[in-house]
Amino acid sequence: MSVGSAGTANPLGSSSQSSLWNNPQLLGAMLPNYNISALDQAMQSELNVDAIPLSQMAQQVSGLQSQASAWNQLQTDLQNLQSDANTLAGQSLYQGLSASSSNPSDVTATATGTGPVGSYQVSVTSLMAVQIVESASQTSDTSALGYSGSFSINGTSISISSTDTLQQVASAINNAAAGATATVLQPKTGGYVLNIAGTTGQAMTWSDPNSILQSLGVLTSGGSPAHQTQGAAQAQYTVNGVAEQSPTNSDSTSIPGVTLNFLQATGSTPVTITTSQNRSAVVGAAQQLATDYNTLLSDLNKYAGQGGLLEGSGALLGLSSSLYQTLTNTVSTQPAGFQSLAQIGVTISAPVGSPQNLKMSVNSSTLQAALTQNPTAVASLLDSAAGVATQLQQQLNGYVGASGTVPAQISQLNSQISSMNNEINNPNSYVNQIIQAQNQQLQNEFNNMITALLQSQSQGQAVQGFLNAQFGNTSGSGSGGSSSGG
Repeated sequence: MSVGSAGTANPLGSSSQSSLWNNPQLLGAMLPNYNISALDQAMQSELNVDAIPLSQMAQQVSGLQSQASAWNQLQTDLQNLQSDANTLAGQSLYQGLSASSSNPSDVTATATGTGPVGSYQVSVTSLMAVQIVESASQTSDTSALGYSGSFSINGTSISISSTDTLQQVASAINNAAAGATATVLQPKTGGYVLNIAGTTGQAMTWSDPNSILQSLGVLTSGGSPAHQTQGAAQAQYTVNGVAEQSPTNSDSTSIPGVTLNFLQATGSTPVTITTSQNRSAVVGAAQQLATDYNTLLSDLNKYAGQGGLLEGSGALLGLSSSLYQTLTNTVSTQPAGFQSLAQIGVTISAPVGSPQNLKMSVNSSTLQAALTQNPTAVASLLDSAAGVATQLQQQLNGYVGASGTVPAQISQLNSQISSMNNEINNPNSYVNQIIQAQNQQLQNEFNNMITALLQSQSQGQAVQGFLNAQFGNTSGSGSGGSSSGG
């Protein structure tokens, strides 16, 4: 802030002098006997005092933003835990499969979904064969063929021009993704042929309105292959004695939740495909629950614990203990040995001497053994109406659901932050109007003071001139000089 920034009126009464109040050097020259710098500093100090309410509001906004950040982190933690509960409360987790093959060199099995556990006998009689057709022999593979127009393979249109070569026709077929691949071969008998192979065990379909394929000798005038070197055939196999066939060397429908891939014929010995519960998925879901639960407890201790930003928040009061109660609850309707998470290897405990540092851990071996012994009991402990995961899911919905307490807290804080920022940044806000009025009053007082000083200095100079005229130069007498105060 400079002295000039306070001046809103021109005490000299001349608009040509307005720039003077924006130039403390000129003002100092006009009032050489006064400490203009000190006046400027005093003015700035008063303006800083006026602005204290804005500074205090900015500090409040910063504090509210820190609280909002803490609430957002806790909301993320709770949402992660709710997602884990949703997974563990969903029946599909326990219906997921693992699949294995007794002879993966003949048939492989990949679990792709849900289905019953069981054992299946698969025999492969023959793999699928693709249709292969060839053109008539051509003298060159790089000379323009002179054919233009289009043809289609398996319903996909392919266009060529009269300047295209045999190699370019092959590329056009490959780029069309028409369910066929084309290659230019050079037989020992000489010349070049266009070799077109299907990609499945179904015969290719053709359309040749411009007789391009007929001209190349791929098709006859009737539209059928002129030179077929291999016919199409579907894969032939049985699953538990039921005859099946597939246009590819795979099957994803005969065994629910499993995709079979045929690598070669099995001969007289069928391949055994075994499906079982995907126990590793259940263990992984439990381990994720433990990780996210421990993260939440750590952040609760950080933000809502002693000295934390959210210490004393009623919305968080009892959250940790209520979650602990839900996760350690006993479901009495369950079979013996499957009535609590601790019995299947999921425990919550604290180090000796640090009861506040609870942590969840998963004993994978114990949980795997429980799943092997009674997978249905493990599933119902978690996903039944009274199950631990179901109850946790419902409990967390009260905190982070659409009308949950945590989103409400965040919304309220954001509203406060927005309102206070508007009060700070809007020049027409109540607090800014007060500050502007105070600043204007201070500026007016400053201007009046400068005007008085200038007038006083002008009057002193007039008196000195009169004395000099009447009695000679008296400036050195020390009795008639201007005051040096300020």
